[in-house]
Amino acid sequence: MSLLDKATIITTPTAHSNGTLHSIKGGSVADFDVVRGSSATRVNAEGLIEDVATNIPRIDYTDSTASILLEPQSTNLITYSEDFSNAGWNQIGTSTLGANAGTSPSGSVDAYSLIPETLNERHVIRRSFTAASLSVTGSFFAKPNGYNHISVSMIYSANSAGAGVVIDLTDGSTYASKIQVGASFSVKVDDYADGWKRVSLSVTQSANALNRFAFGAFDGGAVVWNAGLICPIFAGNGTDGVLIYGAQVEELTYATSYIPTSGAIATRLVDSVTGAGDATTFNSIEGVLYAEINTLSQTGTFRQINLSNGTASSRIYISKRASNDNLEFRTENPLGGLIFAFAVDTTSDFVKVAFRYGVNNFAVFINGVNKNISPTGSVFPSGTLNDLQLSSSLNQNFFGKVKSVITFDTALTDEELECLTTI
Repeated sequence: MSLLDKATIITTPTAHSNGTLHSIKGGSVADFDVVRGSSATRVNAEGLIEDVATNIPRIDYTDSTASILLEPQSTNLITYSEDFSNAGWNQIGTSTLGANAGTSPSGSVDAYSLIPETLNERHVIRRSFTAASLSVTGSFFAKPNGYNHISVSMIYSANSAGAGVVIDLTDGSTYASKIQVGASFSVKVDDYADGWKRVSLSVTQSANALNRFAFGAFDGGAVVWNAGLICPIFAGNGTDGVLIYGAQVEELTYATSYIPTSGAIATRLVDSVTGAGDATTFNSIEGVLYAEINTLSQTGTFRQINLSNGTASSRIYISKRASNDNLEFRTENPLGGLIFAFAVDTTSDFVKVAFRYGVNNFAVFINGVNKNISPTGSVFPSGTLNDLQLSSSLNQNFFGKVKSVITFDTALTDEELECLTTI
């Protein structure tokens, strides 16, 4: 017998329809209800960005393998995300901007070229935006077109507060960086098809909301910083530059999937995935909750996968904490709750986790490692657990990527859990 033969629900990024994410084991009762009140984008199996209609689950291939993409509501504050010739995009210094200069990550020939000219100047394009939060993330797509480096900055214009970085597009490394007036920042670079990279700069300003987003090509020489836009000053050659596409600014500490705009800000609504299973699917006395997951950020909000009766008082869940790096495994029930917490990076790679429950028979395995928790604890009366949710009714949705969620109605052995979770 295969270990997965013992599972009651197996959900993978395999089958879906309008409003439904179909599980591959457990029958129709194991299917999830999917609600998202807007269209959204995903990266398809060919590596291209494409639109997904309202209430359609997003099977995403950003990491070259399929996963279920679940994200919070977010708004792109840039009103022209692809038309860099729009008057709202200001050229600072001297650069030649060319439309339809190459194939973008969407597969269309709609990327712009950005080529610094020969004056010793700043060579960026800049867009203003309005944000209330002190934490924002600016992102865009870039590809070498003679030059292999790109600069990107986020500032509060009144006193040039903010941060700027220079990125090496060949390997995604940070070439240089500068912080001004009480800012902190982080950078993320993701690989896309055909040599494109998505560059994300997240900046938190201590006092004033940021309101300028700027980026441009750089020649890869010594960096002399301009204070006003926190970008390099250099002389281009008038020929080499970069290709650009898809600018976005969000009031989050990380970048979410691309939200295209064409004249106004646009909002993608939250993904909600709920309602798999019933009281006959789960064993409230003993079992295992397993998931292979990657979160969008280390902190920010609680992100939970819940097996419950729909209430906070009777549930088992896997949770990423809001305030620290901890991955938690918890039970809450009238007979007493349990909390097991471990510092785990869930953003760099997928992690495989399993939480076994049973009377004095609890265990946590992470990536094949038995975390050796105290097994002592109580469970629930028979028939209590009846609902598996990736998006909690308690407004503590899991946000990230899910390769699989599996439930078992028996308490697997340590050897079985090690096998199940080994990377």
